[in-house]
Amino acid sequence: MEDCPNGYPRLATFLSSDQNFTLYRGFDYLHSRVLLELQDEIVVLERKLKEIDDDAIYMNREDLLQSRAADLNWARTEGIEETRQSVISEIRRKLMRYGVCRNPR
Repeated sequence: MEDCPNGYPRLATFLSSDQNFTLYRGFDYLHSRVLLELQDEIVVLERKLKEIDDDAIYMNREDLLQSRAADLNWARTEGIEETRQSVISEIRRKLMRYGVCRNPR
């Protein structure tokens, strides 16, 4: 440890020298705030996805719920920018972040 410069390098060497020394702040409050924000964002996306699904049912186009290719073709021909796939991709990204924040260790 004496070979390490003072400051964080020496402190890190000391803390990693014994497993009992490795106690770190968990930032539980901040994790909770981030999780609540992500939950809200995911709920908004969940509603968007339901609206897109409901629109397909209303138009009697259940085939759009059964085939990704048909859904993409239909969205492309109709000029729809916010597609089912784009919403699901955003949900996936948010859920991955949510999982990381829920289980930070």
